[in-house]
Amino acid sequence: QSICPGMAAATRRVVLVDADALRAASSASAPNELGLLVGRSALGGTRDVILSFAPTPLDTDAGASLDEESCSLLASHALQLSKMLPGGVSVIGMYVCAPAAVVSSPAMRTCLTELDEALVDAGEEPDQERVVVHFDAAKKAAARALAWSAASAADAPRSRDMREQKALCADVRAFSCALPLTVAAQAEGKDGIEALHVLADAAQRAAAAHTFVDARGGVVGVAAPPAPTGGAGGKASGKKKGGGGGSGGSGGTALDAYPDALPHVHRITALSPLSRPSSGSRVRAMGTLGLVGVVLGGLEPPCAVRMALIDDARRTIRHRIQVLEEEEEGDVKKSAKVLQAARRALLVRADTALPLVDYATAAEGGEDVVARWMEAGVVSQGATSDSLLTSLLWLEEAPSRPSALKRTETVPPSTPTKAMPPLGVLIAVIMALIAVVMGLVLKGGLL
Repeated sequence: QSICPGMAAATRRVVLVDADALRAASSASAPNELGLLVGRSALGGTRDVILSFAPTPLDTDAGASLDEESCSLLASHALQLSKMLPGGVSVIGMYVCAPAAVVSSPAMRTCLTELDEALVDAGEEPDQERVVVHFDAAKKAAARALAWSAASAADAPRSRDMREQKALCADVRAFSCALPLTVAAQAEGKDGIEALHVLADAAQRAAAAHTFVDARGGVVGVAAPPAPTGGAGGKASGKKKGGGGGSGGSGGTALDAYPDALPHVHRITALSPLSRPSSGSRVRAMGTLGLVGVVLGGLEPPCAVRMALIDDARRTIRHRIQVLEEEEEGDVKKSAKVLQAARRALLVRADTALPLVDYATAAEGGEDVVARWMEAGVVSQGATSDSLLTSLLWLEEAPSRPSALKRTETVPPSTPTKAMPPLGVLIAVIMALIAVVMGLVLKGGLL
């Protein structure tokens, strides 16, 4: 993931892991178990952060943990889970519970190659280091971290320093906003699918041009904070002293202005830039996207909030393009529907490490979304379908058939609205008008 401007990347990286998540995964891992690591990659250029372990549903009759079928299921799981994560976090690698010799085997490299290809298909950058956590099947409590990159696919994973950190997940801050978009792009000479991708590129650029403002009126992440001075091992929080809610010249709103952790979600307003589409544009689309982004308050500078929301805009636009390609076969005449190709759902609960998102098409409802969350293994084992359905929130209006979702509540994030004058101002204006009328009456102006 990108580094905030002004932050220098270090060459040596360590793996930070939430102590409770590691302990739970270590105790629950069975021999031959595979799963995915969810967190932040290359945070500040110095750290990979593991927030959650997501076990991959495997065939109970499977043999070796890294056989062809299991690796294929792991890659499919990565594609599925990538669509369910908010901006700011992603699938950063895999974990395996197996004998030590498995880690350096050709089967491990094959499995990592499949995983890397799936993550690139999901929109992640190619040739990135993927983190591997190995639980020794013979010594269940032993865990070690490794790293592997497709750029050196023939090499075995390399050892990395891993450090446990208590309450790391408790530092997660979630943000949501409604992003209004009106985009247009030149598409002469392009077929339907190509035109959709041109439009998607334009939509991503338009999303990045928005200004994000918090509830206190502070501009979020307008610039990077000063480069951290604590070294690779210190916290690069970039916080401003005082923790006020206003915008600062170097870092925007400080992250300590958002003290509430999950399940609280901080609402952000997206302000559209003033722009006019070119007259020769051939494909157009408009709509409002519900965005969700997360940051680690104690480890990240203020610009991380803006980056997480823009990252989420990139992902959700990409997914809607895929939905439209499947449903409409890339018909350019349907391009105006691209921003409403699916309705986005949000799940934020105290028993989930991170907010979860997913999409429902016009033919689907909340039950379909909940079923996918449960299938992906990203909700707590004790959660029931009914309890998850009650916690589900819709970030957007349905593309059609709004009555298809009767058991869940539509709670869109705060949207930009035209500001109304304060009550005191209105009263003052009325009193002034009354005074003028009375003056005219007294002077005989109205008689």
